[in-house]
Order: sequence, then C-alpha cells, then structure tokens
Amino acid sequence: MASKKPRLFDVAHGTGHGDYDMAVIPSRLGGFLAAGTGLQQDYGSLARVALTGEVVWAVNAPNYGGRWTGIAELSDGRIAVCADYSTYPVRVLDSQGKVLFTLNAGWGDPHAIKVMPNDGLAVVGSNSPEIINANIGRIATYTDQAQPVWDLKPSGLKTCQALTVRANADLEVWCIGANSSGKDYDMIRVVVSPAVQVLASDHFATPTDVINLSHNIDADGNTYIAATLLPSLSSSAKSLVHLYKFDAKGSLVWQRIVTNNNKSLVALSIAITSSGPVLVGNADRLRNSDLSSTA
Repeated sequence: MASKKPRLFDVAHGTGHGDYDMAVIPSRLGGFLAAGTGLQQDYGSLARVALTGEVVWAVNAPNYGGRWTGIAELSDGRIAVCADYSTYPVRVLDSQGKVLFTLNAGWGDPHAIKVMPNDGLAVVGSNSPEIINANIGRIATYTDQAQPVWDLKPSGLKTCQALTVRANADLEVWCIGANSSGKDYDMIRVVVSPAVQVLASDHFATPTDVINLSHNIDADGNTYIAATLLPSLSSSAKSLVHLYKFDAKGSLVWQRIVTNNNKSLVALSIAITSSGPVLVGNADRLRNSDLSSTA
C-alpha cells in the first residue's frame, strides 16, 4: 500500500495542541478543504490548502465546540460541515470559512455529510454520541441553509458512517448494525430514494466486529466499501481492513484483506482512479486521526 513516489507536498496547520484533520476533499475553487478538530478537541477547525501545499486560510470555531467530522462543498463554493458532540451539528460557511447558517438541534454523532443535486445536504451518523450499544443509526437531509427536511432512523442500525449520493439522487448509506444473534456488528447497506422511501436494506456478514466504514461508487455504479475490523477486544488486538467490491446490482464481485502484523490499520476513505480504488487511511491508531500515513 505504501507508495515510493515522491510526495507533492507535506503541510501542517493548526495550533499544535492535539489538532488533526478528519475529512479532506478537493475544492471546486482549487486545492483542498480540510476539516477536523483542535485544541484537545474543544473546537472545530477548517482550512483551505492550495495544490502547492500553502495554507490559504484556516479558521477555528471555539464557540461552537465539537469535532468537525465531515465536509462537503456546494455548487457555489459554500462549505458545509457536520460536527459531533456539538450544539450546532450542521453548519454552512462561505468560501472563506465564515459561518452563515447553523442547525441548532441535538444530533448525537454525525459522521459524514454530502451535497445532493439540488444543493441540499445529506448527513448520516448516530443519534447518540455514547457507547455504540446505545446508538441508533440516523439519516437526515437539510436545505442549503441548514434547515431540516426529513429524518430517518431505520430499525436495526447502530451507526451510519459512509454516504454517497447516486447519479439518480438516491442515497447509498453504509451502516453498522446487529446481526441475527444481536451481538456482533455487521455491515448494512441502506438505499433511500428522494421520495424518502427505503428501497433496500441489505446485511453483509463480516468475520469480526466492524468499527469503521468508508465507501465510494465508480462511474459504472460499482460500490467499493472498506471495513475496518477489530478481531477482539483485547488491548493487543490489531485492526485490519477488508475491502469489498459490489456491482451495480449489489452482488459481491471480490474481497481483499489489508493487514499488517505490527500495526493496526484504519481505512478513512476510498478514491476511485482509472487503475482502480485507492485506499487511504492510517496505522497504529484505532480512531480517525491525521491522513498522512497510508495510501
């Protein structure tokens, strides 16, 4: 997985007090947008980084609290973020990082945010930021001014972690939920139509508990899903990544296992290239941290 090609740039930003990025996306205005947390996770952070590696601007939000866990960019360059452990779980900012609109409502732990074809916002996560046994998976949409449109909590979901807006505007959401025994956590794919109908809810068994999911869809409708698995609750257990490919009809095409005998691996995102999927993540951390270590 490690590339021997030279890095284009290596940039650091933030206060130096436990800051890290939790989501990075390319920007339609050029460069990248990076969202995360800073100052011992007391506030959200957002930065625009040029393709040269220069930090164009960076802002912090100490008055709002929470980690900025997801980021999306609207068609006019405005920026939407979601944040966990926060009074304001969804925010819309201008292209320079100034907050324009906020959702003032309890959410729990929003994990990902995407822009829909009408510039609406889709957010997935869980209804409770507490231990996973108390969580209820949640899928919700909002206007481009962070006003609620609809909110779903399908049964059997513990937390929803990965989201893609399909070409026909359906939402494909990947969640973690209990299997038939009610004890372990399997992958569950939920498809929701623009008319707020649950079109599919498919379970996929995994050999061990799933602790993190990320996914992407290619131009042919194939889905790539990366599941970070924890073999046991032992303090010495090391997480590994299972990468799956499903065709447009939902049938499994292939499965790959990514592991390292000396390090725990966590998959954070999947990029689709002409040569196939590229898995991005980190090592030695069981929680999302920086995006610098594995590709």
